[in-house]
Amino acid sequence: MGRFKRWLKGDNSHAETGGGRSGGGGGGGESGPPSSQTQQVSKPKTQHEKEILWAAQDSACRQAYSELTSEEKALLRNTNHTTQHELFASLQQGNENHRSQSHFRKGAEKMHPYLKNTKAVTGLGANFGAFDATGTVGLALGLAGSAVSDAQLLKMIDKRKQIGVHICGLCQEFDEDVAKFIGKIPEIEKYDELVRKSGETKILWETLVKVHKSMFHFHLTALRTLESKSFLFDIMKHHEDVREAVEAVVGNADQMFTVVGIETHIQVVVQARHQRITELLGRERENRLVFRPVQRAEGSSEWIRSTPEFGSWIDATTSDTQILTMFGDMGCGKTMVCTYVADMLERDSELVLRYYCKDEKARDRVANLYWSLIAQLLVCIPDLDIPFLEFVEASQARDPQKEFKQPKDLRDCFLELLRRASRKVFIVLDALDECDKESWEELKVFITGLSKLDSHCRVFASSRHDKKIKASIPGQKFDMVLSNDEATFIARHLVTKEYFQGECGTTFTEKDQQRMISKVSSKAEGSAIWMRMVLAYLDTLWSDDILCPNVDKLLKDMEASPHDKMKEKLGKLASKLYKRCCEKESVSGRVQPVLEFLAFAARPVTVRELSSYALFYFQGEKELSTVEETKGTHVEAYLRVIDLIHPFIHTDGKPDSIVRLVHKSVRDLIIQKDPKLWATSNTTAKISEKRGTQIHGRLASTCLRYIQHPEFNKETRISERRKEEFFNYASASWPSHIYISSNVTPEQLCDFISICKPGSSLLQNWIREYRNPSNSAFVKGVFLSEFSNLDPLVIAVQFQLDLLAEVLLNSSDIFKRGFRPSSAETSIETSLRTGRFGLAKKIFDTSGKNLRKLTFFKTLMIIYNPGTAFWGSANEKILEEMAPKQKEDCEMEEIKRKTREVGWDKFFDEIIPTLLPELIKWGPEALCAAVASSCHAVVRKLFKLADQNPKLDKSLLEDCGRKGQHQSVGLAAELGDVDMWRLLRERRGIEKHVRHIGPNGQTVLHAAAEQVHSSQWHPELLKELVDVFPEGDSILDNKGRHFRECLRQEEK
Repeated sequence: MGRFKRWLKGDNSHAETGGGRSGGGGGGGESGPPSSQTQQVSKPKTQHEKEILWAAQDSACRQAYSELTSEEKALLRNTNHTTQHELFASLQQGNENHRSQSHFRKGAEKMHPYLKNTKAVTGLGANFGAFDATGTVGLALGLAGSAVSDAQLLKMIDKRKQIGVHICGLCQEFDEDVAKFIGKIPEIEKYDELVRKSGETKILWETLVKVHKSMFHFHLTALRTLESKSFLFDIMKHHEDVREAVEAVVGNADQMFTVVGIETHIQVVVQARHQRITELLGRERENRLVFRPVQRAEGSSEWIRSTPEFGSWIDATTSDTQILTMFGDMGCGKTMVCTYVADMLERDSELVLRYYCKDEKARDRVANLYWSLIAQLLVCIPDLDIPFLEFVEASQARDPQKEFKQPKDLRDCFLELLRRASRKVFIVLDALDECDKESWEELKVFITGLSKLDSHCRVFASSRHDKKIKASIPGQKFDMVLSNDEATFIARHLVTKEYFQGECGTTFTEKDQQRMISKVSSKAEGSAIWMRMVLAYLDTLWSDDILCPNVDKLLKDMEASPHDKMKEKLGKLASKLYKRCCEKESVSGRVQPVLEFLAFAARPVTVRELSSYALFYFQGEKELSTVEETKGTHVEAYLRVIDLIHPFIHTDGKPDSIVRLVHKSVRDLIIQKDPKLWATSNTTAKISEKRGTQIHGRLASTCLRYIQHPEFNKETRISERRKEEFFNYASASWPSHIYISSNVTPEQLCDFISICKPGSSLLQNWIREYRNPSNSAFVKGVFLSEFSNLDPLVIAVQFQLDLLAEVLLNSSDIFKRGFRPSSAETSIETSLRTGRFGLAKKIFDTSGKNLRKLTFFKTLMIIYNPGTAFWGSANEKILEEMAPKQKEDCEMEEIKRKTREVGWDKFFDEIIPTLLPELIKWGPEALCAAVASSCHAVVRKLFKLADQNPKLDKSLLEDCGRKGQHQSVGLAAELGDVDMWRLLRERRGIEKHVRHIGPNGQTVLHAAAEQVHSSQWHPELLKELVDVFPEGDSILDNKGRHFRECLRQEEK
């Protein structure tokens, strides 16, 4: 265990061997894969070779520990049992109380052979500490020693024994899981052999990190049982949690080692690489976004092959013909044509990537489109896996703080992969008109980039009629018109394949069916969606009858259906269909809320989520029954609403399948008007907007109430089934709903404060699920702070819920009812980084004296940066509105920078005077803080304020309070900040700072010679300082060095 002590001390020497560690474990606490020496390890291992192997294990352990949350690290350090004696006393008591059915005794006997076998593992004892007879699960629990301080290390050794004993107390089936877990431990030592044979150092090291991290989580899960007051009860209570932890260990180990053995190293490398790509792309992202519509009518859409534009596109040889865009009316069948084109190309063995813009509420739509196309391309051409990972790594190396998810990065990545593709690629993009303005601007750049790939790539796209899209998209364009023949194809498909089914289909003669087909197609007026909806309406008229009506009655009903202009016709038809659905309700008022949920949902929802929402919305929060628990009971009636709305939705009915509205026109109707008003004339945009904010407010309230259910306010992890019902959606989506809602109700405020109570299990469970990558309803630009910093105000500000933050700030007891001590400062930092200066000022004013300190002033200096928006500027729209009008004379980024600078200046004008007492008390420190962060504007404000306040003027330029550090001029010299030096030089009295002796006896000339914090050396800075401080030429530092000796050779 001595290596863990050195690891915590930061001592990288290796006393046991006399040599330094190689690779990531070798210096400065940095993590990274081991050096290439690892690849040269062979058997039998020498002591030095074992040390090289340990470098990989050590660096992976470091990295895994660094990825734990602060709460997880704290849990490893703070436990109730402090001594081995105390532990075994409690275990013995539990054993005596349950002697007749002692799980502990039975489990210990079952574990004995596993532990005995594990002790015999060659080499593990040297690396990870020997296993002992008390039940220590060596490697996994020994790793916990790396997470504690020297003073607690012996305690953790005791705890290793404790956990081993507690694990022995699990029931029969869990013994098999533990056996699997222990069986994986010996395989980790094969890491060096795998690297030596495959050469994939980095990928395998990253997988090794996952193994170590899962072992930490195993340890933490076992601690939860260990710390319980009721030994046997809680061991069973946390059974599933421990099992999940074991599966994580085994699963991550299997990514690196297969049961076949080391000979399968190539497959293992491919598996590890695939796992890395899966993590980047997101689980099931392709399934969510590549939406395949309902079955296409046989024989339909073939007309596209006879159009001249399509023919020239198929045989394209120039950039003018390799992009083809089809425009058509709403509901005319554009998506079906896109499906036909893609299917036709695939039958011809072409490589086709397709994207249907049916993910109505997907955020960062263009980013999702890129992710989907990249995922499909990698599946089709696996050889592009390595170039993809190389591109990601290069992007992250340029900016380690930026996640690889910006549209520009994804676009460049996809285009680069296309250039490297070994075959021609066809891309089918449907419904370009559904993109918002920002997405379309990015798509224009993307499609233009595709047009420059010559004949290596072809694009087929569709859109409603849109003048802007037609004018800006390159390539060929043509208008789609649904011919009579095509309408007949579709009508025949709908009538024969979907309308007349089962026994009812035999009721109608072939002649009657042909009459129906002819009537439907003639009335369609080019709208495929109208045909589908009118048949759905007719279906509701007789679906409950014992006998099917004759065809004459159906045709008469069709004649009575609306036949106005298509838009009004669809509205009136949908209205009649809606009324028929409502008539079938056992209790009125259930169809409308469910349809509105689908239309306004923050992301696509599953059948399970929709059913759970309906159940909770109508039943209330008294009970939280699962969908399965309602079968056969009176509650099942609430779920019939899903069946009632089937004419308006697409789904295969499976619990985890996506439910989608049958067409965008239906969604538009729901968004614009109350279903009861669908048959009326169009409403105004203002009324539609008001309706939208009200519904979003209602959805926010439902989500908040659901999250607060006692089921989710427990220390144990929420089961996957519970999360899949509605907790996943509610956790990820309530911020976006409340963001759009018009106001914050008192009930919402109380619910919000309850959920965000600092340190609560409810907050922990919600945050964990919100951060889950599989939840796709993230609020743009939101990066939540560490859990230990979160409270209601911080969360409101970080989610950009300014209205909610305002309500909190207007409370008389703000910062007095369980808010974090750092709440105001963290919230101000977020506000400033996102350009919300007014909100930052209000938080500052409300905080009282808490922030009237030098430490806060220093924090502001660090945050200050008008040049860039730290989080990609979550408020770019606001900044654009604030920007000057001269866009034609200035680049947009420069306009934004100036706008932010104006905001900062105004903020400092209001804040700095309130800090005057602290600035006078700590004058040199305050000035140096501004200089160190290159805050020229703040230095000017301090000097301007000093002109009016002699005390501040005297304090700023005193040569005291910074013993062993540079004063303002020295700091500017270290930074190589010539402009700052010249600003300081103009201030009367600055001579004291020029002559100040800094660290190790250095003068400002030594600082200017080294310019240690400057990327570029500025000789003019040193020259100007020598001119004003010539006597400094004769001063040597404490090492006897002249400032010229500090110059690098090329600078001399």
